[in-house]
Amino acid sequence: MAMVKNKTIKEAKEDLEKLTADPKLRGIIKLRDKWERDYYNGIACAKDEGLERGFNETREEIALNSFKMGNTIEQTSKLTGLSKEKLLKIKSKMKC
Repeated sequence: MAMVKNKTIKEAKEDLEKLTADPKLRGIIKLRDKWERDYYNGIACAKDEGLERGFNETREEIALNSFKMGNTIEQTSKLTGLSKEKLLKIKSKMKC
């Protein structure tokens, strides 16, 4: 089994060396690799931003419910972790 793996790896290395010997092809491979890294990095960033946005929206909903239950800004701040300034803005929107 080890001999087969070594032979396969050796053949793959030889094929890779042949393909990357052409400077034009090497440039294309580098560009594709860069595009792929950028693409997946963009997806990861978008996912993180979406999770953060959802988390913040949830905390704001909890704050609204907390105010509706009659809790103070201090209590709601402890509950949600939101700043008192942010909670004042949320509370002012409730009255509209």
